[in-house]
Amino acid sequence: MTLDFTYNKYRKLLDTIVQSEYKILAMSEYFKLVDRKNTIEKFVILRHDVDKNPKKSLEFAEIEHQRGIRATYYFRTTKQVLQPRIIKRISALGHEIGYHYETLDKAKGDYEKAIELFEQELKNLRSITPIQTICMHGNSWTKWDNRDIWKYYDFKNFDIFGEAYLSMDFSDIAYYTDTGRCWNAAKYSIKDYATGASTKNKPVIDTTDELIGLIQSQTIPRLYIQTHPNRWSNSFGEWVFKLGRDSMFNLGKVIIKLLRRKSKASVSVV
Repeated sequence: MTLDFTYNKYRKLLDTIVQSEYKILAMSEYFKLVDRKNTIEKFVILRHDVDKNPKKSLEFAEIEHQRGIRATYYFRTTKQVLQPRIIKRISALGHEIGYHYETLDKAKGDYEKAIELFEQELKNLRSITPIQTICMHGNSWTKWDNRDIWKYYDFKNFDIFGEAYLSMDFSDIAYYTDTGRCWNAAKYSIKDYATGASTKNKPVIDTTDELIGLIQSQTIPRLYIQTHPNRWSNSFGEWVFKLGRDSMFNLGKVIIKLLRRKSKASVSVV
């Protein structure tokens, strides 16, 4: 049995990118290129969402640093995740730190409270390290989409270069996320999806080996790879545990999708 979503598999993925013609970009680097109207023919954006267990993210950051790679790490501001020592260490390794906001969830849909909370949490995170970009946290179990806050406010007023979903031009960038323990976001993603994304010429893949093969083929010039380091394992026991946990969560997501689809259908009939 081939184990996927392991540290060794991630190392192989990184080595494949390094050995390819792709240029590796952090989020802020991509936004600056777009702002200056500069173009790169082939690139891979590496983004990590630190939803829990920041120690795993530090381990990922060290693996990347060993290969001369700079990536972006989006930190939530929960007590479990907001650990200044780890954040400073990842930043010291040369990586970009971003703000993984979820204030509309926390404010239970109150936009005024959400933007006030956003400003305060951003300030707290900036007291630890510079923050130039942001990314919404997609909590599958809430009914709000944290991106919706920007329908009423402008993140540029907070000296932010860009938002990891809303500021992207997905028309010619293939977005792959490990949400749901596979690279096919359509299966289990409820909120971790690329807004306005084009599926033209984008191969559907499930495994990291398939992603590695796609990179080796270099048939897709621009890739956006998003991971959750807490999902990846460094031992067989940990892998078995996370496989069971993620399988249970995926079942819950499937049920949520079905219920929401049914709810929309009922509303349209009425």
